[in-house]
Amino acid sequence: MTTVALMVGSNRVISSGGITYPTGNSNLNPKAEKLLRRAIVERALEALQTDLTEQKLFYIDTDPMGDAASPAADERLTLP
Repeated sequence: MTTVALMVGSNRVISSGGITYPTGNSNLNPKAEKLLRRAIVERALEALQTDLTEQKLFYIDTDPMGDAASPAADERLTLP
């Protein structure tokens, strides 16, 4: 979905799970998935507060254990 959002000109794009799980990851245990979902929502709120003059892709980062972090906007998406 990230590619589609960028192609249609969305200003703020949150990189996340994909079409089947846009706000989660079914491969994670429930606790880890909740942390991931929280990280996605926090990144989205950060994106809404960011002043933009052009398109920006905001990434979500998680460590191998599935614990969501709150990284800088230029960090890459890493899912367990």
